[in-house]
Formats: sequence, C-alpha cells, structure tokens
Amino acid sequence: GFQRVLKMVESDNIKAIMVKEISRLGRPDKQEIGYISKIFRYTKIHVITPTRIFNIADEFERKMFEQELEQGHFYLEYSKNIMSVGRTVSVSRGNFIGSIPPYGYNKVWIKEDKKEYPTLAENKEQADVVRLIFDLYVNKDLGYQRICNTLENMKITPPKGKHWSPAALKDMLTNIHYIGK
Repeated sequence: GFQRVLKMVESDNIKAIMVKEISRLGRPDKQEIGYISKIFRYTKIHVITPTRIFNIADEFERKMFEQELEQGHFYLEYSKNIMSVGRTVSVSRGNFIGSIPPYGYNKVWIKEDKKEYPTLAENKEQADVVRLIFDLYVNKDLGYQRICNTLENMKITPPKGKHWSPAALKDMLTNIHYIGK
C-alpha cells in the first residue's frame, strides 16, 4: 500500500500524508529511509502525525523524521529476533508451531501443569499412506509421477485437491517432521 502512496506523491499534487506514527510508513532499511526522505523532500510533502507535522524540506525536521523511521526499523528487527527465539525454544520443547499439520499427523494439545502446548500425533490412516510413499520412493525407486499414479490407482485421496501432484510428494518427502523433527 505504501508503494502506491509513493507513486501518488511523485505524480500528483499532494501536499501532505497523514499517518498514525512515522514507523507505519514501512519500517524500512537505511537505503529505503533515504529514498522516502528524498521523495518527500523534493515533492515538499508534509507528514502529519497525531503529535506533530513534519516539513521534510526543513533539514532539522527531516533528520527527526528519518530517526523515527530508523527507530521503526530497529523495533521491527528487534521484534523479529524475539519472536524467532520464542519459536526456536517452543520447537525445541517438541511443540508444533505450524497452523496445518503435515499429512499423516493431527495437531493435538498436551497439558503440562496449567498450560497447553501444541504437538503432533500420528493419524493412523494417513501415516500408513506416508509410509507407503516413502517405501515406493526409497525401496522401490519410483519417481514422483509414478508414485502419484500408484496412489491414484489405489484410490488414495490426496490431502488437497482431487489428484496427487509430484510437487506435493516432493514437499512431503523433504518435510523434516517425517524424520522426527
């Protein structure tokens, strides 16, 4: 959406844009901060926030504007880092953090103390199909398309769609959950 705003600013006779806070302009990296600042400066755009109006053509206000953009970028990177650490810790405890479980599993919740945690439990019927797929690939040396044909001939329903696809099989055969991770 912000890219559309920049195009409008460059081409139209727009005097100002209004944002809740400067960091909402995209949390850009240093190169993008310079690009945004340059566009606003040369088009004489004012940036209106609830607490102040920035005249980007003014050097002092432009520096303050750029600092707020940098703070937004810093906060985004910090938040991503914290969330990544949280996901890593959760997964290391055996939790499944995905929304859709891999074919052959059901997402279940286990209770420890007063908290519940998501993990995976085998779906017997689908797990037998997964074992068959791995057997056909590893022991029978069949390629993706031949495995698809075999599953279709056996009238085994795919997880999505009407037909098994080589891409879906490739994803399945490379999914780390099937080796216990």
